[in-house]
Amino acid sequence: MKPPRWPLKFTSAISKSFLVLLLLIVSLHSISIPGHCSAAESASSPQKTQDGPPQVAEDDKQKLRTADPLTPDEQCPSEEDQQYCTSSAVASKLRRNKQNETKQRATGGDAELKLETSPAYENREEIRLTAAPPADIESDPVQSWRYKYFDEQAQGFKVRVMDESFDERLANVIHTIVSSRVVNLDFFTYNSGDPSEDAANMDSQAGPQVDDSRCGGHLSEMLQLLDEMDAKLDARRTNSSDAPLHFNERHLRVARVLDSYGRYEAGHLSGKSHSMGQFDQCISTELLFADGQAEGQLARIGAGFCWARMNLNKHLNRGLRQRAKSEFEPSESPLLLGVCLPRSCHSKTFTRNRALIQRLVDSQFRLPRSLYIDETLEVDSVFCLTQKDSAYARLSLAGRLCVAFYLLWLGLTLYATHGNHSRGESQLKGGKEATGGQNSQHGSFLSCLDLRKSWQDFVGEKYSSEAQARHETMLRNRKVELDALNPIKVLGCVFVVIGHSLVLQSAVSQDGLKASHVVETDPVVLMMVVGTVVVDTFFVITGILLGYIVMRQGNTSKAVRPEAVALKTNGVAKANHGEVSSSSSSSSSSSAQTTSTVNGDAKSKNQSTLQEFLGQWLKFTTIRHLRLVPLYFLVFWIKKSVFISYFSDRPLWDAGFNKDTNYGACRRESWFTPFSVMAAFLPLSKQCIPQAWSLATDLFFSMTIPPVLLLMPRKPKLALALGTLMIVVSNFWALHAYLSVDPHMAYELNDLRSHGFAFMFGSIHHLYTYPHFRICSILIGMMAGYYLYKFGEQNDELKEWPAWFKGWATKTSWITILLIIVGFSNAPTMRYYIAPHHQKLFTNLFTTGRIVWASCNAILFMRMVSDWRRNFLMRMFSGRFWQALVRLNLALLLIHMDVLLYFMASSTNLSYFTKQNILAGFGNAYFYSIPCAIVLHVVYENPINKLMRRYVIPKFSKSRQEP
Repeated sequence: MKPPRWPLKFTSAISKSFLVLLLLIVSLHSISIPGHCSAAESASSPQKTQDGPPQVAEDDKQKLRTADPLTPDEQCPSEEDQQYCTSSAVASKLRRNKQNETKQRATGGDAELKLETSPAYENREEIRLTAAPPADIESDPVQSWRYKYFDEQAQGFKVRVMDESFDERLANVIHTIVSSRVVNLDFFTYNSGDPSEDAANMDSQAGPQVDDSRCGGHLSEMLQLLDEMDAKLDARRTNSSDAPLHFNERHLRVARVLDSYGRYEAGHLSGKSHSMGQFDQCISTELLFADGQAEGQLARIGAGFCWARMNLNKHLNRGLRQRAKSEFEPSESPLLLGVCLPRSCHSKTFTRNRALIQRLVDSQFRLPRSLYIDETLEVDSVFCLTQKDSAYARLSLAGRLCVAFYLLWLGLTLYATHGNHSRGESQLKGGKEATGGQNSQHGSFLSCLDLRKSWQDFVGEKYSSEAQARHETMLRNRKVELDALNPIKVLGCVFVVIGHSLVLQSAVSQDGLKASHVVETDPVVLMMVVGTVVVDTFFVITGILLGYIVMRQGNTSKAVRPEAVALKTNGVAKANHGEVSSSSSSSSSSSAQTTSTVNGDAKSKNQSTLQEFLGQWLKFTTIRHLRLVPLYFLVFWIKKSVFISYFSDRPLWDAGFNKDTNYGACRRESWFTPFSVMAAFLPLSKQCIPQAWSLATDLFFSMTIPPVLLLMPRKPKLALALGTLMIVVSNFWALHAYLSVDPHMAYELNDLRSHGFAFMFGSIHHLYTYPHFRICSILIGMMAGYYLYKFGEQNDELKEWPAWFKGWATKTSWITILLIIVGFSNAPTMRYYIAPHHQKLFTNLFTTGRIVWASCNAILFMRMVSDWRRNFLMRMFSGRFWQALVRLNLALLLIHMDVLLYFMASSTNLSYFTKQNILAGFGNAYFYSIPCAIVLHVVYENPINKLMRRYVIPKFSKSRQEP
């Protein structure tokens, strides 16, 4: 029976239609709309004739001249050009005014907008838009005018917002930066939702030396020493004498502590929200206090680093103050100031000693009088870092159990390695092997845990030189080489890490406005975010491997054995994590063991009851969970119970006391999450391991795709039709979800601005993470795997790819993928060329765009592993280097984000947003994660997998053989 070819033609037709439509839109709008005008503006604006200026109606001219007369810069330089120049300027202003009216209607705002001509620009038609904040919240509920602060960061600084004062601008800018971050950085507050729990958290962070009265006494002594220094310095300034000041050691130590305070620094008006001061100088200084000692004796009291939250609400724009905030947005937008206090003081002592702390802060932090109305800011609260002798710094019961388990497991593997080695030597000396019985079972268990064998599995040292030569000869004779996809998985993981580095760098940068502007305008930076579409590429690879392997397994039996499929795809089918358990070459060599048919009489083979079908479905899902969950849970366990609290004395560390931050959500997340698909439906900001949503999506697929997978060998046409139906349903479901988004959020998302992208990880995360919206990718991959099997194994059915498939379908796929990547990296620029159609781009991204991307990827991957497999590049892709790297991708996926956070939170200086810092963060995360991933894979992941294959999978096979 020949395989149906309509899915291939359907996939290619979709890709080709999308490409033609995209080219048509770009060409029409780039030609007919000069000056980056939208189609709507073009329709309502004057049209320019072939030989003359734009034609403007006389009533429009008179209306425009009356309401907005031409400035001297827009007058014509000579009488000869009077007609053309005047008409051109009038037409330009008419277009701009209508554009502003359209924007106001879209945002629902009645902001006061003023058109001003900029004399510095040579182009008369370039008009600067200055917006005054709206008078009330009702006129603009979103307060979208605040995003114009990002636009001001263009070269030369173009004013877009005229604030009442610089105090208001500072407050508005900090508010805009804090509310637009993808990552919630409001670490330094107690916000559990329960005041009693907040009080308990404060107590757990404080050491035994913290006391209200002692703190008050120490602060009073610091202020007394400060007053003494001020008096001596004032006298010195007044008398202008050279008499010695007579400062003693106590004065010097207090001066050193106060010198470590954060101060008003350059860049606050550009979005610097943290004035950190000198962390190391603070914690390394001890103060001398009387502290109840005998007369003439002084006690040494250490200093601790704290964050003071400076209130900016006094000058914050009223509309921003009253704006309804998203549940994923920080409730406050303070300016954070690093302060150094005696260790007798902590967060819980702030209330009683507020006035003393305020005096110390005011002595060091002052706004320049030349710029600001107020010189000082009010301290709302103080958050001190965890003291090492506090209860929180000690491991919890879950943390102690986690450390004990890992040490016990490590000891067990070391014992197995030594025991297996000794057993092998004794067998060589005795000249015989142990056979059967308890010794054989014990040796088999030790063999699974042997670290040397696990290392050999990792590096691929499985064959002798002769066996390797025979193996390579066998590979050359194969028609499908799945290992050619390994570099795609590795590079996909690289893009994911780079994208996360970009997100975190933009969140913690010292220049938040510039970071947002660069993300919106720099194609190189936007290229780093391509990992958002690479995830679908991983799912396509998952589907290809599942479809191909299930067809091979069902070659001799129409009853698919799910345990064999799940086993053979133990890491390969987990392609969204980029990992392959072994090369396809080793999979091929062991296919006799993993694709054995069901034993039994012919009658039981031909029966396909509902109970048997559901049993196969359950077995497939269970084995996939057993394969993916152990490492996921181990990393989850370490992070939740050890990682967060152990490093909580770092200056920028999230101790997890704010329920709205990542680590705060991690402390409250259910222990059941790794065993379920909950992570795929939770907001990314509410997950302990945000990047694990793709792992949960894989688990969801293991529960939903078995009907298509199990039907494929027996009834391929029915399976392909069912898969196509699921793709269509998923597409319309995603479209409905997109159209149901709140209009204000949809407008900000569709405007292709950086703050709009942030909603995908918060309020509208379901469009990005929900698995039923991404199932089209894995189903398209499964169809591709089916046809790869027909190409590689059934020569009489599909001897070669059709000419159209090798011709225009492949070329269209290359061009479409290239256009999508280039368009993605130039999305903010494209919105000017194709406006207002740019607001439909996200509609396609969440719906048809995924189908197009997955189809193009599937076509190219089918060519790579089949008729391109013998070229030099594909042979290099199939090498052992890529096989080893790809085995680490699951561990890399799970740990790289926390490695990134560790390096950023341990820094004593906040960096600026540059491409070099993004790549430096990626380098630290990726290359420091590799050794950790190797340890996790060799010591834990690989032994667990071998134990499962040895002791769990055979039980499933036995249960199927029982009558």
